[in-house]
Amino acid sequence: MSKITIHAVHEREAKNFWKSLGLKDEEKCFICGDNVTAESFSAVAPYKGTVVVCCGKGACFYEFGQKTRAK
Repeated sequence: MSKITIHAVHEREAKNFWKSLGLKDEEKCFICGDNVTAESFSAVAPYKGTVVVCCGKGACFYEFGQKTRAK
């Protein structure tokens, strides 16, 4: 069985995490284009040399996982 590492950020540290990635106050959801902030994101991932973010919509989160894992 292979090992899976899951990284999580507690909401009280979300803003510091967001800033540590060099993200603007508002970014666009990688999937739907809605505005996403440190208070509203559900996921972040590296993608083609940049950091992309995902909003809180379940459908976006699912597609985000699919797109950022496919290389």
